[in-house]
Parts: sequence; structure tokens; C-alpha cells
Amino acid sequence: MSSEQNLQRPRFLEGDRVFITPVAIEDMEKNLAWDNDPEMSFLDGGSHRPKTREVAEAEFKKVLEDRELHFFTVIHKDDGEQIGNLVLYNIHEYERWGHWGIKLDKKYWRQGYGTEAALLLLRYVFEGLGFNRLKSDTHIRNEASWRLQESLGFVREGVMRQDKYIQGEYVDDVLYGMLRDEYVERYGEA
Repeated sequence: MSSEQNLQRPRFLEGDRVFITPVAIEDMEKNLAWDNDPEMSFLDGGSHRPKTREVAEAEFKKVLEDRELHFFTVIHKDDGEQIGNLVLYNIHEYERWGHWGIKLDKKYWRQGYGTEAALLLLRYVFEGLGFNRLKSDTHIRNEASWRLQESLGFVREGVMRQDKYIQGEYVDDVLYGMLRDEYVERYGEA
């Protein structure tokens, strides 16, 4: 999808510099590039497992059909560039909690775009969906992820020792959580 077309997409959640829109099949190309980037794969789960276009397309179509998954594309408001993804998964509607994740194009790292997109998602989760809790996890070597979560107000809740196998060695996985009360105390309600 061209940048011009991206700017015409529905603005599900909108911030100052980015907006969030439901993922579309056209977003697959950028995601394939991110999945095949060793540095981004390392941050996204630890192991670099390159994908072919056919495998990526089949996986992407599955994601689009999954009604239990909230998968969004992050679009830059100025130029329409697809700069990342947000996902809500393992959603438990009765208990009012789920997991979240973010992926951001390297060109936009360390500029506040991830924080802005994450804050939009937090507002959606706690105010729109009425969640009581949001969870995440990251391997201990993904310093950018745990720094982002801690800056947003997530609490480090535990460590799963040697839970991930990364670059030939087992490393710890760090568990994070945010409660609705913590969100309201920190950000208030819209």
C-alpha cells in the first residue's frame, strides 16, 4: 500500500505523530522485511528464522482471520509510512486481561514513536475494552523493550529463568504487567 493510500486508512486510534489502523494484507510486505531482519528478529523473540514470501503470506492471512487477535498497523501521520505493529493476544474477556506486543521499524527507534503508539494502545485497552490487566514479556537481552515498558509504568512481576533459547544459549524471560488502577493513577481517564 502506498503512503498516500495509508493516509486514507481508518484512524482507529490517533496520536500526535502516528495513528493506528487495523492491519491489512498489504501490510505483509513490510512485515516480511522486518521478520527477515536479524536485529529485529532478535528483539521480537530472540531467534532469527527467515521466512519466504509464501510462508509469510500464509501466516499473515491466518492472522487476518483470527478474531481472537487485535492486530494493528502503526502509520506515520506526516508521510503515511507504515512504521510498526501493535498486537493484543491471549485475551481473556471474562477476566478482562490480555497480552500485548509492539514492533517498530528500526528507522523510528529512540524517537518516541513506540511510546506514543503504546500509549494509544493502553488507552484502548483500559478505557475502551475495560481491561483490568495488561501483560507482556520480553527476553532479558531486549533492553529496549523492558525500558519502554518500565517507562510506561509496567511493573516487572517476575522472571522465567532460562525460558528463551537465543543465539545458542538459554536466557531469562522477564514478565511485566499493568493494572487498570495503575493506568488510571498514572494517566487518568479520558
